[in-house]
Amino acid sequence: MEEAITQVYPEARVIAYADDCLVLHPDRAVLDHCQQLLTVWLAGIGLTLNVNKTRINHTLEGDQPGLDFLGFHIRQSRVGKHQSGRGPRGRQSLGYKTLITPAKTNIKEHLAELGRVIRVGQNWPQAALIHKLNPKIRGWANYYRTWVCQATFGRLDRLTWVKLRSWARRRHPNKSARWVANRYWHRQESGQVFATPPTCPSQTYLASHSDTASLRHAKIAGNRSPYDGDWVYWSQRRGQYPTSRTREV
Repeated sequence: MEEAITQVYPEARVIAYADDCLVLHPDRAVLDHCQQLLTVWLAGIGLTLNVNKTRINHTLEGDQPGLDFLGFHIRQSRVGKHQSGRGPRGRQSLGYKTLITPAKTNIKEHLAELGRVIRVGQNWPQAALIHKLNPKIRGWANYYRTWVCQATFGRLDRLTWVKLRSWARRRHPNKSARWVANRYWHRQESGQVFATPPTCPSQTYLASHSDTASLRHAKIAGNRSPYDGDWVYWSQRRGQYPTSRTREV
């Protein structure tokens, strides 16, 4: 698939994963031709482009700039010179910066899945509900931790708390809100969390999306390889390496 486009347009950037494909190029006419090339290539193996998913959009201009790919929303925003992205080697100010955030569709699906588990577990013990929710929260947060995610994580934590508050009040309709909160929320280092009582043999608490720290990656130099033997360079990226002395790191 990639060769069908790069042979004609070497400057185009093609990203393919499973049945998803993304083509990047500044010229709209080139993208239209790339779509035709992909259609012909897929026809040769008996496949067609999904009309509902296939679209050509600008990441900076237009009414709805940006695109969704592999669960992420990619767009660019105009900013001042102090926040602007930089060109190659950081010499040129671009006047915009690229933001990659979790896609709204995937956020809604994740919230819907958490809500489904909470509704199904209306009569479960609190510990059982927490054990069902924690893998979903941690897994989703770890997938999206590599990009701009902390604002989304905070919003998801607030909406999850609303769902759990309804779950708790529905279990005790004749009790006050304070009584319900004291029964199901207990103080931890980070504040009040949805957790079993501290008197339980093994206290269980609900994981939050915000507990997962962001993970940023530094670009690897173009002439570097893990097999080049330059352990000082790679230990600087990792922070440690067994065969490198501390002074070298």
